[in-house]
Amino acid sequence: MCEYKSIPCIKKMGKGYQDIFDEMVKAYAEKLSSRIILSNSAFTLHDFDHHCFNIYKIISYVLFNEELVYKEDYGLSQRELLILNLAVLFHDIGMSEVLGVARENHSVKSAEFIQREYDDANRPLRNKTDLTISEIKALKAIVVAHSNIKDGSVSAQENGLYSHHLKDYSAKNGTKIRTKFLAGVLRLADELDVSSERLGTGEIEQQIEEGERKFERLKKEAVTEGQKREVREWEGYIESHKHWKKLHLISNVQRNEDGETIELCVDDEYIERSLDEGNTEKSLSRDLVEIYLEVEKKLQEAIKLAFVGKTFRTYVYVKKVELITQNKTLDKEIQDKLSVCSLTKDKKEIDQVVEQKVIEESLKKSVPRVINPELEKIIFDEVNKRNLIKFGHYLLNEKYCARDWIDTQEVVETKVILNKVVEAIVKDINSKEHKKYIIVGVDLVGALLASRVAFSLQSPLSYIVPEKDENNNANQEIELNIEEDAEIILVTDAIVTYDTIHKAISKYGLANRIDSIYTIFFRQSDKVECKSVYLEKTHSINNAFYIELYEKEICMYNKNKCIARNQKINKGEQSHENN
Repeated sequence: MCEYKSIPCIKKMGKGYQDIFDEMVKAYAEKLSSRIILSNSAFTLHDFDHHCFNIYKIISYVLFNEELVYKEDYGLSQRELLILNLAVLFHDIGMSEVLGVARENHSVKSAEFIQREYDDANRPLRNKTDLTISEIKALKAIVVAHSNIKDGSVSAQENGLYSHHLKDYSAKNGTKIRTKFLAGVLRLADELDVSSERLGTGEIEQQIEEGERKFERLKKEAVTEGQKREVREWEGYIESHKHWKKLHLISNVQRNEDGETIELCVDDEYIERSLDEGNTEKSLSRDLVEIYLEVEKKLQEAIKLAFVGKTFRTYVYVKKVELITQNKTLDKEIQDKLSVCSLTKDKKEIDQVVEQKVIEESLKKSVPRVINPELEKIIFDEVNKRNLIKFGHYLLNEKYCARDWIDTQEVVETKVILNKVVEAIVKDINSKEHKKYIIVGVDLVGALLASRVAFSLQSPLSYIVPEKDENNNANQEIELNIEEDAEIILVTDAIVTYDTIHKAISKYGLANRIDSIYTIFFRQSDKVECKSVYLEKTHSINNAFYIELYEKEICMYNKNKCIARNQKINKGEQSHENN
C-alpha cells in the first residue's frame, strides 16, 4: 500500500505534508474498502488501493504538466497539493454509507463525513492534521463537486463545477486554495479511471457473475409473489455486471507525446477473446463510444469551467480524447458511431450556441473592443514565440499583486510590431469624428506610441508620468498642458486595474474630457473592482492574456523574490505596475 508515496503529486509535497497525508491514509483507507456489495448491486471499486491509487497516477502522469505544476512560486502551493490529495482520499468515502438511491448524492455524504470527523476533536482528521476551518470548507467543496448530485436536491446551475462553493479559500500559510481548478482535476481524473486497472483481484466480479446466474435461475422458477420479489432484488446484478465488463475494454489511459491528447487504449487482446465468444464489433464499439463520450464530456466541461486562464492551461494542457485500437474493423465501427453521435447532437449544439452567445455578450461588457483581430493574433504569437511573459511575483499597485508580467518594451522594440500597432490606432482614430483632440501618452511605452500616433495624425502631443515613476524623474519638470476645449485620447501599453489611468485623470481633472483610451494589452482578471467607468471608452490591440491578481496582504507568492522594477511600493520591495 506504500506504493502511493512514489507518485509525483504526493511525492512533491514537503516532508511535513507527506506525514500528515500518511496519517490520513492509515486512518481512513480501510473504510473505503468496507463496502462494495449491497443486496442487489456491486459497485465498481472505490477503494484506496485501486481507485484512489489510479486517480493519483492519472493526475500525475496524464493531466499535470510536471515541469510547471510543481514549480516554486508558479505552480500549486504545498497546501493546495495536500488538499487535492486529501480530496482524492475522501471523495468516495460516502459510498461506505450509501443505501439504495443514496448513491445519487454520495459526494454530499462524503462531505458530511469529512465535517463529522473534523468536528470530533478525538478523530484523526482533527488531531492529526493542522487543517483550518477554511481549508475544510475547500476540501468539502472539491469533494462535493467531483460528482453531480442526482437526487434533485440541487439545480443544474449549482451542480458539479457550477457550484458557488468553488471559490478561493484562504490557506493556513497565507496562500489560497483554488478549489474550482482542483475540483476540475479530481472530477476529470475520477472519470478517467475506466481501465482494467480498476478491476482489482476479480473476486467481486466473480460474485457478480454468481449473482447474475442466481438471478437467471430464480427468474425461471419464480411462481409465488415471494419468489418474484426475490427476482427483482437480484436484477441489480445485471446492471452491475455491465459496468464491470466495460472496465475490461480499456487496458490503460495515457497522455500522447503531443501533450494535448488523452488516449484511451483499447485492450485488443480482450476484444479478440470477446469476438471469439460471440460478441460483435458493433456491440463492443457501442460500449467503447459510451466510455469515450463520458470522458470527453468531462474534459470539455473542465476546460470550460475549471481550467480557465493561461496559468491553469499550463498546469493541465490536454485538449482532446481519443480511442486507440489496432483492430481496423472495430476502429471503423467506432468512427461510424461517433459520426452518428455528432449528427444527433444538433439540438444540443443549438442550445450550446445560445449559451455561448450569452457568454459572449457578457464578455463584451467586461472587455474592451479589439480594434484589429488579425493584429491581436500577431501580438499573441509574438509574445509566446519570444517568451515575453515573465513569471514571478509582481506588485502592481498598493492593493494588488500578480503572478506574471508582459514586457511591453520588448514587444514594441520590433519595428514591424511597433508600426503595426501605431497604424491600427491611427486608422481607428481616423474612423471617428473628432472636433479637436490631443494625444496623451501614459508611461514610457505609452509616450512612445503617443508620439508616433500624434505625428501620423499631425495632432498635439503630451504625456503623463505616473506617480510610481515620478521619484525616478525628480529632476525633470513635467507639466501637462492641454487646451480647455480639446478632447483627450490616452495611449498606454497595458491596462489591468485602471489604477494609473484613474490617478492621472483625477490628478489633472480630466474626467469629463476623455474621448477614448488605447492600449496594446488589456489583461482581464476576475476582480470585479478592477472594472472601470472608462471601459466602454477603451480600445485594445490584444485581450488574449488573462492575469491572476491577488490582494497584496494575502498574496500567495514570495515577495522576497519579486523581480519587478518599481521599488517604491511596500517599503522598498521591487515591483512593477501595469495601468
